[in-house]
Amino acid sequence: MVTSGEGYALLSVGIDIGTTTTHLAFSRLYVVNLAGGSSVANFEIISREIIYESRIYFTPLIDENKIDLSRLKEIIATEYATAGIEPGEVKSGAVIITGEAALKENADEVAKILEGLAGDFVVALAGPDLEAILAGQGSGAQRISRREGITVANLDIGGGTTNIAVFRCGDLCDTATVQVGGRLFTFNPYSLVVNSVTKVGRQYADYLGVSIEKGRPLNPDDVEVFCQGLVDILDEVIERRNISALSKIGLLRGPLRRDYQIDALIFSGGVGHFVYENEIKDFFDYGDYGPYFAQMIKEKSVMLKRYHIIQPDHTLRATVIGAGVYSMKLSGSTIFLKKKDFLPLRNIPVSLVHLKEQENLENIKRKLETAIAPFQEKYPVVAIAITGWRHPKLNRIEQLAHAIATVKEDGIGSPLVVITEGNYGKVLGYLLENRLEDGEDLICLDEIKLGGGDFIDIGKPLNIGAVVPVIVKTLVFSN
Repeated sequence: MVTSGEGYALLSVGIDIGTTTTHLAFSRLYVVNLAGGSSVANFEIISREIIYESRIYFTPLIDENKIDLSRLKEIIATEYATAGIEPGEVKSGAVIITGEAALKENADEVAKILEGLAGDFVVALAGPDLEAILAGQGSGAQRISRREGITVANLDIGGGTTNIAVFRCGDLCDTATVQVGGRLFTFNPYSLVVNSVTKVGRQYADYLGVSIEKGRPLNPDDVEVFCQGLVDILDEVIERRNISALSKIGLLRGPLRRDYQIDALIFSGGVGHFVYENEIKDFFDYGDYGPYFAQMIKEKSVMLKRYHIIQPDHTLRATVIGAGVYSMKLSGSTIFLKKKDFLPLRNIPVSLVHLKEQENLENIKRKLETAIAPFQEKYPVVAIAITGWRHPKLNRIEQLAHAIATVKEDGIGSPLVVITEGNYGKVLGYLLENRLEDGEDLICLDEIKLGGGDFIDIGKPLNIGAVVPVIVKTLVFSN
């Protein structure tokens, strides 16, 4: 057993595969055991150091429906060699597949090509909501929101979408996704002849009355009108105005709710990176209008004048840099386990739900729905982690059970996994069992503290009694 105060350095890799670009970063994570010598080890990261960042590649594709896995493996192997790192040195890693890349037919096969490149990989296929949350964690928006006690909206503007996550005092408050990005059409940077136009890009152009046709040169005035239209869409979404016909074309998730105030904005992603540039010299060097769009945001958007703008440490690379802490925790002994045959479970995403002391039933339901929604599209099983209630009274636990059972009916997969910080897992389990359909698999663990963005493995009960081992895998971000 590792004794209190002992620590070690862990080499980890983070790989980001997005709609447009792919890159990776190696980090050294310094981990220390905070538990006493006779306790189960409780490791936490005390510092992190990015030791290598790759160049940025265009995400390799075979066609519109498939990632080029062979080329992707080649890119990753090349960067390992350039960094001077042997696969055996890397103890953990995380792969985040986002945007259109997550929708490719073979996206779930990426894990296979990574075998042998790290001790254990967490592979997250991120739908729009989860992508927004990860970007907000990576840029530091969540951390700043918690530290300052304010509401921060993170706008992650990439090639095809803008993913918005709103954090209030560190808790996820709202999300929205709109098809606004810097590569809705591409062109030859020298001749300005259009190479490609996305479906939504064509719809925007038609609505705005501009001509953007494949094989024909661009008119700079048309590009200005097009980008102004995109700026207007972002303003509408952030300002929470009535959504126009133009915005409705590309609104995938949302709009944002109107029951809170936004205090500050943070921009991340490929286009977001340019929003913070003092001077953009080469608008069209990348074969897209991304830098010009960023300039239009700076000059024309209402939101930049209305809200406080925070510059994060990382904009373009506001992404995962590894999966750092693989800490084993033991559940409390007051757990509820309906069956044992569905254990062990691996790589279950954690959906964090923070409850205040006096929450009514409707608020609890809404918080559960908001927290679970980002994962439902890609993950059949989600662990609902309840924080904030340490010693709730029975009537509060009954409210929680009723809310979870109601939300479960809307499509949470089986088994139902619930984890609490407080010592009431068994009581909650019994109350839930009475509200679920016969045969529904259920596990309620208690006395385990988790974070949003964690992934967990749940093992079989140990021989020492009604105690279950849980491996917590913490995604590590630049911030």
